[in-house]
Amino acid sequence: MRYSTLVVEVALGVGLGVFASPTLPGYDRRYATRPPRSPVQGLGQLKASAGLTWTSCFDQFQCTVMTVPLDYDDPSVGTVNIQFIKSPAKKQEGYTQDILFNPGGPGASGVSVMLDDIDAIRQTLGLEHNIVSFDPRGVGYSGPDLSCFAGPSDDDYMDFLSPIDIHNNETLRWTWDRAGAFGDQCTQAERGRNFTARYVNTVATASDVLQYTEWLAKSKGEDPLTSELWYYGASYGATLGAVFADRHPRRVGRLVLDGVQDADDYFQGKWIDSIADADRVFETFFSYCQQAGHFHCKFWDRSVSRIKDRFHAIEAKLATSPILTGGYIYVDAEELKYLLVIAIDDPQRYFPELAYLLWGLEQASEGFTREEHEIRLLEERYSQTMSKWSEDEARLLIGCTDADGRLNLSSFDAFVTHANTVYNTSKYLGEYWASDATVCSHISIRAPPSQVVNPDRLGANRTSNPILFLSTSLDPKTSIQGARNMAKKFGGSRLLEQKGIGHTVLYDSSSCTRAMVKNYLKDASLPPEGTVCAGDRNPFTGSSMRRGDLVDIADMPVPFF
Repeated sequence: MRYSTLVVEVALGVGLGVFASPTLPGYDRRYATRPPRSPVQGLGQLKASAGLTWTSCFDQFQCTVMTVPLDYDDPSVGTVNIQFIKSPAKKQEGYTQDILFNPGGPGASGVSVMLDDIDAIRQTLGLEHNIVSFDPRGVGYSGPDLSCFAGPSDDDYMDFLSPIDIHNNETLRWTWDRAGAFGDQCTQAERGRNFTARYVNTVATASDVLQYTEWLAKSKGEDPLTSELWYYGASYGATLGAVFADRHPRRVGRLVLDGVQDADDYFQGKWIDSIADADRVFETFFSYCQQAGHFHCKFWDRSVSRIKDRFHAIEAKLATSPILTGGYIYVDAEELKYLLVIAIDDPQRYFPELAYLLWGLEQASEGFTREEHEIRLLEERYSQTMSKWSEDEARLLIGCTDADGRLNLSSFDAFVTHANTVYNTSKYLGEYWASDATVCSHISIRAPPSQVVNPDRLGANRTSNPILFLSTSLDPKTSIQGARNMAKKFGGSRLLEQKGIGHTVLYDSSSCTRAMVKNYLKDASLPPEGTVCAGDRNPFTGSSMRRGDLVDIADMPVPFF
């Protein structure tokens, strides 16, 4: 996808962005280039081992590298190194455990998220547990290499990830051609590596998670074969947790699965049902803005319909020509679509920013007739966006391997039909969402049979401890219906709904939700059936647009599955 070069003035700081994701920072910029601040001068110096050997890293963290089989059923295939990071408990209790945390993806770096957001993560998981995360296979510092290019990815190949124009057959053909070229390139690259990417999939990663729990038990003098997993997974991380519970139902200690994709939709390679509520989420922008008033929402107007009409007027303008903000910075229709994807991911954080941006675009289209000096602030911190192609490669290769060729979009007509289905599911998000699945029909990489999920049979009548599912009422990328469907697949589990909007509850959990999660982690107690926790805040609450920090769109989160 091409990332916007627009600079937006906002009053709020930039946080995480997940496909399902949160909302995730890119390890290329925030993780791999982070200045060394600890006894480990770079994670590359850590020695891998068949066990857990923790070493101080990044001041307040501990790191280790696990060596595991590429294929647990056939160790002769070879091994791969997996990078782990741990934030020790701030206060030890009698029930303190290691909680393994996966922030989403696929393709998201757990190490990166821990380094940037451990305090926010602890708001939900508390101070009394060790929080452990990792870079799954093919991600960040974990092997194997999934790069489809010998050097930096070719923008001409990756541009197919830009939002499509569903009404323009020429651009649809261009996207389909480019996606096919990328898939062919990835297949060729993997052929030169003996197709090690076939071992990079959700089942294999679930096996790595089990291996971690067994080595952890062994390090504490406990029986590895009866070890249990304590885990919090958000977005795709919830899918990973569900696969673990399916494969190892008697090894569930605590599983909190937040922002849950329907496994049928994900493993069939469709990736459509998860965005069923995306438009309803964005439509709340207009009403929340109107309720907030001009002090909190820069795009405010005296009625919801007037705010909506002004937005669609900007949308129509961008459909014919970009809006210049003066100088050399402009926004076009493609960039607006990308910004909407960001905004609905975390409305509490990004709706106010979107409101200010829309106001600026409206002013610019009118020739700077009002408050020109404020609009020109949009230009003061222009900077080149940074490449994040490696994340996209991992996301697509893992997702396509999981899909196992089930969705065939190898013909242009099939792609157009698929794109229209996605667009009809979400007018606001669909044109961004539609191109990903196209790649899979051109990637000839298949996991070994033991690492393939049968979505029709995923689930368990009973797990050793019940699973707690979490969802907001309206999640733009993992609809609550997916959480309901998945909860039914695991006997004894429970769904806790948090009233509100946004992708996952992790970074905006309410006091009610946090209390329920804490009780579950302590003694496996579940909230009563049908419990709905109120949210603690709404978009625009406590926010007012001022001339504060300027935030480059390049620093905004990369939308993941």
